[in-house]
Amino acid sequence: MGKNTPIYFLFIFIFSLPLTEAIKNISWFLYIITWFYTRRKVFKNYEFLSGFLKPINIMLMLVIISPYIVATFSDVNLREWDGAWDVLRYGLVGITICNTKFSEKEISKIFQIMLLSTFLAILYGNYKFLSLQEQFIKLHSVGHVNHSSIYLAIILCLLLSIIITFNKISVLFITYSVAFFCLLFSILEMAARGAIIPLFISFLLIIFLRKEMKNRFIIFSVFILLILSISYFFEIEFINKFMNAGTSNRIKLLNSSYLLFIYSPIFGVGLENSIFYFEHERFLSVCNSLGVNFNKDEFQTDHVHAHNFYMQSLVERGLFGTIPQILLLIFWIKTLISYHKIIRNKIMFIAWNTSLSSFLIISIGGIFNTTFHHENATLSLIIFSVTYSLFNNYYPIIHNSVIKKNFSKP
Repeated sequence: MGKNTPIYFLFIFIFSLPLTEAIKNISWFLYIITWFYTRRKVFKNYEFLSGFLKPINIMLMLVIISPYIVATFSDVNLREWDGAWDVLRYGLVGITICNTKFSEKEISKIFQIMLLSTFLAILYGNYKFLSLQEQFIKLHSVGHVNHSSIYLAIILCLLLSIIITFNKISVLFITYSVAFFCLLFSILEMAARGAIIPLFISFLLIIFLRKEMKNRFIIFSVFILLILSISYFFEIEFINKFMNAGTSNRIKLLNSSYLLFIYSPIFGVGLENSIFYFEHERFLSVCNSLGVNFNKDEFQTDHVHAHNFYMQSLVERGLFGTIPQILLLIFWIKTLISYHKIIRNKIMFIAWNTSLSSFLIISIGGIFNTTFHHENATLSLIIFSVTYSLFNNYYPIIHNSVIKKNFSKP
């Protein structure tokens, strides 16, 4: 088995992420197995193991382990163990990538594969939507329109970060630009506020952080006005949804979620189990156990989840499982702030911008939806881990705990 075998499986895994379930799961398994196998001799090195105990690895291990402890204590025999498996998948991907040394060419390939697979997935999604086989545009292996739009928002930020690095118009620049507007109008048709709001905040930051761009405010303003005008002219869905936005149901849903959190504040009800606790009869039993009178004007039942990343985490994981997630997000943004001062080339600029955008979409979008799970957690964590690996391998002085020789090429 060659040393490059794991990265080939990683490429396949990333390509299949929005496209197909079977290949995605198989390639993930083969990537993890081959990654550990090709490093079996290195693990015997004490210096490697001591270097492995750095903050990012410890936090990701806590994120991985906590759902299994939550599942043990929730003990309701529903979906809690299946939910823990999802965290294991994206957590291990994060750990392995953070501890791998990639060349800039390999990182560029990772980003290109992300773009290609998403573009193929959105073409298929538009075909299903326009042929009336689906009610909404969605990415086949990501699922629900809200979750698909979050995934697409992250990819759009990657694409914009690449586009603004061009110094002149070329065939490749035009190709990327056409792809950008195709994906942009797809996400506007999806009309998911939890993705669109942080998406435009990310766009603003990406453009303003590009120091080489003159008249950045004018460029961004014209860009937004153009998008809004075209959207209004073609009656794209997100205009209607924003014009008729309501909050009463979301507030009732948050009230219900808070009550479920109070019902099991330490370990939660278990990952993927909230759908059962939102069932009317079970929710009534929760109200009775807490001595709360159910009022349909105050609480909402028969729903899937809280439509809020933070509250959903408290409901399913409790404080025990939510704290590691919050610590990971804090580490994420603190790390990016420290990296901003040492961006030296295009690939570092693209990786840093996309990682920041992923953070914003996960954290701000999390106010409106459950953003950090399944494919969206995997995609955003791959991007952050690649950025972490890139900066730490080329500039190990940033973190004293990082020892350059501890990294091995895949």
